[in-house]
Amino acid sequence: MKGSSAGRIAFGLNALLKFHSKRIGHYLNLVDSSNDIELVLLFNKYVTQSKEFSRRLYTALPSYNNVDVKPSKKNTSFTIKKFLQNLNGQERNELLIECEGLEREGLKIYRVATALSFLPIELADDVRKQMLITEEALRTFIMLRENKIDQIQVA
Repeated sequence: MKGSSAGRIAFGLNALLKFHSKRIGHYLNLVDSSNDIELVLLFNKYVTQSKEFSRRLYTALPSYNNVDVKPSKKNTSFTIKKFLQNLNGQERNELLIECEGLEREGLKIYRVATALSFLPIELADDVRKQMLITEEALRTFIMLRENKIDQIQVA
């Protein structure tokens, strides 16, 4: 593989790893401060997803470059509004909008990462699946905010 192609792949993988590190920290902070059990389960689902996605991306990265991103257990520099004991409608809405923004940011990174590099077939398929799951997370937050779903599916 040519150096410039390997460099673009490494750049894309590193960008995705940084996003997932941020996503893990964001949702762990929300888990720690929430009393809404449904949202805690949903946030934990996204933490687990990002950890698994990161693991798979880390596995592929050494073929293209050295890893320059460390996994995050908690991103304490990422500031979020703490949940109040009982979220009122507006606070919950603001939180869901914040989560939508994070997922939109991730989708942009996925699109740029895939557009800038010619990923090997197996890796490209995995990255596309990750992007679809991130799109599903975004739709979930939108539907929650718009009260279009009654119960959160976390399985």
